[in-house]
Amino acid sequence: MEQSDWKSGIKKLLNICQDEVKKTTKIGHKMIHASHTNTCLKDAYEKLGKVTFEAMESKSLLWEDEVAVELFNIIHDCRNNLVVLEDEVNKIKFQDRSVVK
Repeated sequence: MEQSDWKSGIKKLLNICQDEVKKTTKIGHKMIHASHTNTCLKDAYEKLGKVTFEAMESKSLLWEDEVAVELFNIIHDCRNNLVVLEDEVNKIKFQDRSVVK
């Protein structure tokens, strides 16, 4: 009898393990899908932001919302700063090496 109890216990343990692996696999699939969906959402927000910014910049969209205007101004300033930084980097890159000595 002890041997059949032992076998029964092992079978129960294996079934529990198998069920847990199945659950974990399903959860993993859902998490991967959620990650892909989150990436898609982020990309859509980013594209919407770019389209909105361009529309505000061209004055085809006049948005009175204070937060939107503040974000527009931040983006505009950052773009301008990046242009200046790029120009400064290019000046350094292409500067005559004899002057650097």
